[in-house]
Amino acid sequence: MSLSRRTFLQQASVISTLSLAGLPYAVRAESANEYWWSAGSDHSDGNGVAGFSDNGNSRLLETGFRGHGLCVSPDDGRIVMMARRPGMRGAELTADQNLTLFDVRPGRQFQGHACFSADGARLFTSEIVDGGDGRIGIRNAHDFSWLGEFSSYGTEPHEIKMMPDGVTLAIANGGLTPSADDGRTADKNALVQSSLVFIDSRDGRLIHKYSLPENKASIRHLDIAPDGTLVIALQVQRQWLDDTEPRALVAIRRPDEPLQLLEAPGNLWLALRDYMGSVVIHPDYGVAGVTSPRGNLVVFWELSQGKLLGYFPLHDVCGIALSQQHDCFVVTNSAGDMRFIDPVSLKELKPLRRHSDTVRWDNHLLGPLPVSV
Repeated sequence: MSLSRRTFLQQASVISTLSLAGLPYAVRAESANEYWWSAGSDHSDGNGVAGFSDNGNSRLLETGFRGHGLCVSPDDGRIVMMARRPGMRGAELTADQNLTLFDVRPGRQFQGHACFSADGARLFTSEIVDGGDGRIGIRNAHDFSWLGEFSSYGTEPHEIKMMPDGVTLAIANGGLTPSADDGRTADKNALVQSSLVFIDSRDGRLIHKYSLPENKASIRHLDIAPDGTLVIALQVQRQWLDDTEPRALVAIRRPDEPLQLLEAPGNLWLALRDYMGSVVIHPDYGVAGVTSPRGNLVVFWELSQGKLLGYFPLHDVCGIALSQQHDCFVVTNSAGDMRFIDPVSLKELKPLRRHSDTVRWDNHLLGPLPVSV
C-alpha cells in the first residue's frame, strides 16, 4: 500500500470513528431514504422480489418463483430479477411497483443473472441449452421480445455484467455440466470447465478467455470497478477432491493482467467452506467485500495490492451492496438482518442496524435504487 493511500485510509478511519459518535447519522437521517432489492421470501415460503429501505420498511412482491440475481436499467431504473435453477422465468419491477413476468425460450434455461446494455435498450441473460453449453440471450429490454443470442464460450454461464466501456460483456462461466437429477455435474472425474470470458456485446465476438489453475473451482459471481478491475467469487467442488487442503476462493483480474488468485491464510479459506456467494467493490476505497453464507463471514480485500484486510461475521450472510448516503457496505442474510459496515474499520455501524420480521433475504442484494419500498 502506497504512503498516499495509507494516509488516506488513516484519515478516513478518523472520519469513520467520528461517525460512530452519532452526529453524522442525525444529519444524514434528514436525507431521502435509500432502497435495496433482493430475491426473497416470506415466512409462508412465498417467493418474490423483496425490498428494504434504510428507515426499516420492507415488503415482498410475489412472483411465484425463487429468484436469484437482479440488475437495474440505466435509463429508467426498472429492476429485472432472474430465476435460479431451474431458471424458467424472469420478472421486471417498475418504479411504480408494476410486475411483469417473462419466460425462457423452449430448450433453454436461465442461469440466474442478466444485465442491461449501456443504453438500456437490450437485456442480456445467461442461459444454457441441453448439455450445458452457454448462451447469452438478447432481448428487447422493454417488451422482452427475443432478438437473438451469442455463445458464452463456455459451460454454464452464471453472472454477467457490462464493463465500464459500455460494450464488453464479462461472463462468469461456472463450468458445471448439468445432469438430469440435480442440474449439476454428476461425474467426480469431470473437469469443472470454468472460465472468465469477455465478449463484444455488439456482435458476440470473443475478446479474451481466462481459466483458473484449480480445475475443481467454479467461477460464479463478479463485480467490476470503474477502472475495469474485476473481483471474482469462486466455489470449489470439494466433494470431487481427494484432499482436505485449502483452496483460494477469490480471484482478481486487473486491466491488461492475467487472472490471479487472492491470498489469505489457509485456515480462513477452510472456514469459508469452499463457497463465496456474492461480491461488491467499493470504488472510493478500492476495497472488495465477498460474502460466504456457509462460512458466515464477509471478507474484505484491498485491491491495489490484493491485501486481505479482515472480515465481519454474520450468520448465513450472502447479499452485499453499497450505501451511497452512509458511504459503507450493506449486507443481508436469510434471517432478515441488514448490517452496515464501515469500509475502513470493517466494523458495523450499529445505529443503522435493521431487521425485517416479514422478509428473508436471498443470495444477492441490489441498490441503492430509485424504486421505493
